[in-house]
Amino acid sequence: MAGSPIISSMVLEPPDQEDKKNSWDLFPWKDFPGYTQSQRCASTSSWIWQFGYDIEKSDDDTKRRWVCKVCVDSRRPNPHSAASSGTQNAEIHLWNDHKKPLDVIIDVVTRWLSTLYMIRRALLLKDFLEDLWYEQKSEWEGLVLRGKKSSSEVPLCLRDENKLEEKDWAIISLFNEVLQHFEHVLITLEGDGQQRKRKEGYIGAYGCPWDTLLGYEYLLGKMEVYKAAAHRYPDPEHFKVNINLCWKKLDKYYSRLDETPVYYAAIALHLAYRWGYFEDVWADRLDWIQTAKSLVEELYRSYYELRIISRDRERGEPVTKKRRIYRNPFDEYREDSRQAPTLLQPPSSMTTLLQAEDAASSSTHAVGDEYSDWFRDVHKSDQNILDPISYWYEKREEYPHLSQMALNMLSVLPMSADVERLFSTCGRMVRDDRARLDASTIGMTQTVRSWHCGGYIKSTEKLLEDIKVPGTDLLAEMSFAEAREATGGRITCTVPL
Repeated sequence: MAGSPIISSMVLEPPDQEDKKNSWDLFPWKDFPGYTQSQRCASTSSWIWQFGYDIEKSDDDTKRRWVCKVCVDSRRPNPHSAASSGTQNAEIHLWNDHKKPLDVIIDVVTRWLSTLYMIRRALLLKDFLEDLWYEQKSEWEGLVLRGKKSSSEVPLCLRDENKLEEKDWAIISLFNEVLQHFEHVLITLEGDGQQRKRKEGYIGAYGCPWDTLLGYEYLLGKMEVYKAAAHRYPDPEHFKVNINLCWKKLDKYYSRLDETPVYYAAIALHLAYRWGYFEDVWADRLDWIQTAKSLVEELYRSYYELRIISRDRERGEPVTKKRRIYRNPFDEYREDSRQAPTLLQPPSSMTTLLQAEDAASSSTHAVGDEYSDWFRDVHKSDQNILDPISYWYEKREEYPHLSQMALNMLSVLPMSADVERLFSTCGRMVRDDRARLDASTIGMTQTVRSWHCGGYIKSTEKLLEDIKVPGTDLLAEMSFAEAREATGGRITCTVPL
């Protein structure tokens, strides 16, 4: 089994059934005289036939050929073809001429969601992996028949009880669906928190602290849905056990949010959520809401209420408009969780109770208290605010202390992914031939890069326009030979930097 290298399936999208019906209209029959469409083309199971035309001789159906569909679709002259008995040549052609093949992905403990990526690749290579198993099984049986191997030494992967059946593939596909929700949340949280134009055309930010609590609620809700519908899935008891273990792990870390008020404050000080979000998702947990409110208010009273804030500041940029494009289901959940202003809807019994308790607690504070005033200052457009940082930057004059707290809380990154990306970028910058770069130079370069990626500057050229290096004007007027002599041979190129 250690002979020729394994050629895996290609990075190509298999054509759907409708495309298969119409694809024969493009086939260059003039290049294959005497051939017609094979009668077996609808019953082939090997993945290689998904990317080729199946033809045979009109007068001899044993002379069957595979013609590359990618070559035909791209109108390449003389499309590649191979005899049906030599489909390995077709694999090599796809490998060399069209696209690099895919290999399997191995689960790695230190990589986030590596199990999902392993499952996703296995599903993509399903037909190939099944063909590979039969080939290796046949090769092993041949070695046993020739006496080169003992039947008791059969590898674990080739034993019949370890072969993946259709039921097993269905379970793998189900876990792929479950883990995709974790991928949606992870990708959203590992951003840098900066508002910028996305590839889809909308303005948005990922990696914001208020999305942490939303992510927990989203995932716990999905686990409840899967648990309730477990009887409809293959091996329901085993599936339910896995979902319960997942739910417990999420709940373990969700309960630790009480250790810091940052996550609660990020939701409460966001215009589109405020305390209304907690009253919706924790409707049967009044004690949780009171704990969150106490933590956030204590943070404000202890660290921000008496802080001296400078009022000599300029106003910021206008708030961005609402987007209507969702990248994944978690994106849509974030939008659906936005709260309509409470002044437009009748208060519920819980809301009335909470407001009464808030009024009792706020009566001990002075009239005109920023914290209490802001939570009563609800506007019709609050639900459409996408960039709360810009909002609070503009509110520095009206709420000087609370805006400082909000800006601090809302700018905290929920993950260290952005910092780790910065470390990797610095590592690529400081190569062996740049080992003498000063730390301040590296820091300035990465700062300018961050400004450029964040959209705060359009180009780095203007930053260098006013910089004058002593002696450069004099050297510019010299010839190359004179400049080289004047600098002791240090000038080696006349191309401007």
